[in-house]
Amino acid sequence: MSAPATERRILTVVFSDLSGFTSLSEHMDPEDVTDIIDGLFRRLRAAIEKHGGTVDKFIGDAVMAVFGAPTAHEDDPLRAVKAGLEMQREIAAFNGERKLDLALRIGINTGEALWGSVAGDRATAMGDAVNVAQRMEALARPGAVLVTRGVERATFRRIEYRALEAVQVKGRTETLVSFEAAGEKAGVVEAGSAGFFGRDEELTRLLEMHRAGGALVAIEGEAGIGKSRLAAEFLARLRAGAPAPWTASGRAPEGGKIPLGALADLV
Repeated sequence: MSAPATERRILTVVFSDLSGFTSLSEHMDPEDVTDIIDGLFRRLRAAIEKHGGTVDKFIGDAVMAVFGAPTAHEDDPLRAVKAGLEMQREIAAFNGERKLDLALRIGINTGEALWGSVAGDRATAMGDAVNVAQRMEALARPGAVLVTRGVERATFRRIEYRALEAVQVKGRTETLVSFEAAGEKAGVVEAGSAGFFGRDEELTRLLEMHRAGGALVAIEGEAGIGKSRLAAEFLARLRAGAPAPWTASGRAPEGGKIPLGALADLV
């Protein structure tokens, strides 16, 4: 059976648009404009891909990227915001090198979307999650990275934000609450290097099951809740004792709806 043309995924969508490009292109030779856009977009693509994202499409002077397809990560919202901040640094450096005054407006949103090919074209993201990211971009001031509440909730431990007033957007019944990313928080310890807190009960249960002869265990929870950290701590405790053969498996969000998907990876 062939794979479906599209599938539902939780994606983080980054939508960016150039400010000042139209007036610039009106006073420059088309070849010079093409050279500028090509040079800038190459740098923006590199920033996106550095953090694990995929450029979905270039639309005129806009760039749309997705985090969560074709490869998903537990921290896709954080990766997207870090990419957005790096994109702003890249355009600032580009302006300095080329003596230009371009600016990026960036909007980021996380939500369920369709991912796949339409009419045989390359894979793309579709749905309301994309529309909201584009609306965030339209609300952002030049030079800013604006995110939705869902993105802020998933990343506030690592990113400094400034809350903005809720706004009513055309075509939507509810207001949109947005947050402007100010930068990464200083002194935040990377995951896995800090002490292990708050999961002693779960860890104890895993160790007891191991001592009793082992068991098949599924660790489930929302992204960022600490599943990987718990599993890593459990394996670390085992390695501190007598060595034994172990196989560990991870499952990204795109496999969440596959029956026995994690078990299938082990056999």
